[in-house]
Amino acid sequence: MTNSVYSRLLSPNVVYLKNVDWYRSQYTLKNLQKCLNADSIQILLKTKHFLIINKPYDLVLYDYHKTFRTTKTLFELVKEKFPYYFDPRLTGGFHVLHRLDAVTSGCLCIPLNYFSQRIGFEAFKSGNADKYYLALVYGHVKLDHVDKDGFYELNVPIGEDQRRLKYARCTPYDLNGNKIEFCIEPEKAISKIKILEYGTYKSRDCTKVLIKPITGRRHQLRVHLKYLGHPIVGDTCYGIDDFDSYRTMLHSYRLNIQINTKQRQFIKAKAPDPFLPEIDSDWKPCKLVNNLNI
Repeated sequence: MTNSVYSRLLSPNVVYLKNVDWYRSQYTLKNLQKCLNADSIQILLKTKHFLIINKPYDLVLYDYHKTFRTTKTLFELVKEKFPYYFDPRLTGGFHVLHRLDAVTSGCLCIPLNYFSQRIGFEAFKSGNADKYYLALVYGHVKLDHVDKDGFYELNVPIGEDQRRLKYARCTPYDLNGNKIEFCIEPEKAISKIKILEYGTYKSRDCTKVLIKPITGRRHQLRVHLKYLGHPIVGDTCYGIDDFDSYRTMLHSYRLNIQINTKQRQFIKAKAPDPFLPEIDSDWKPCKLVNNLNI
């Protein structure tokens, strides 16, 4: 074990998950365990068939590999709040429609029964579901050939990183077209990116962006932003070892799902923007490029 890895293990502000990413917190591990409870789960929308919550960052949905070291998973917290929706026959106890990485906060839709899960799956499969994310990324992003709404479309495949199978992903070539030999089984991946603001985070140039994934590959947004040379602030898997950042700055901001195509019925939710200077004083915007108006 290197000195740098050993020092991270000893750091009171680092939570380590075996074979997963490093997850930082502004709390010690002991305090992190204390602060996560059922009241940590903000309900954005609840209907007869769907529950949309504002997922806290640094929290797995359920314990996939029995390696998470905090006392609770997201589904355990949801079970405490809504025990009557828990189904022990299901993995994690709840139906899953889509996923958020452990490091990502924001909108997460939980179907409350098999029927609603099937409706949700059909919406995603047919393109009748839209997800929008917010991120703070390093550098001042420059995008050419944006559409009328200010979005730049990035169409770059994503595959498994042979050096870190199951834990990291990559593109088959870099921004200059050079082939990446360790990328295997690449699949089509498309993301739309819109610049919102330029500013600084802890005195480093940063950009606030809005991202709309068109496809749903694992780690897609994180890999695409790294491909552009603008990794997400705090993303130690794909970016820089900036353990001073208390979280990975990626947030599921808005979710729209059409649940009835004939009557054009939607379920919609928006999770409050956490990347505001009044919430995080280290983020200092200096130039507005596009308004956040979705």
